[in-house]
Amino acid sequence: MAPWNFTIDDTSTFLKYLPYADGSNSGLTDGWIPWYTDSGFLSQNGQAGSGTSYHRTSLSGASVTLSFYGTGVDLFGISNSTYNVTVDNAPFQPQGHPDGMLASISNLTETTHNGTSLSGTRIH
Repeated sequence: MAPWNFTIDDTSTFLKYLPYADGSNSGLTDGWIPWYTDSGFLSQNGQAGSGTSYHRTSLSGASVTLSFYGTGVDLFGISNSTYNVTVDNAPFQPQGHPDGMLASISNLTETTHNGTSLSGTRIH
């Protein structure tokens, strides 16, 4: 089978945010909050954002998890603190890159990988 890439953004239902994905008005230290390049943080619940969205948090231990089928995954974002990456519940040493790549994981067995997660503080 020929390799192919599939890109998802931070609003994809493939991503599971813990403790929650949309904590508008709850504070960065309580969980993940959407932020938009044009409108910034939403000022009230139910408000529509404008621009490219990102999910941000400052909560220690907050995580985002992805399950996927394939032989590798690239995780993009920004972190100004330490973070952990696991694939199939095994730790992976992240290699921070200046282009926003938090981790590039390859040479995995071609199968479904569960529990690919990113956790830490100050991730967006």
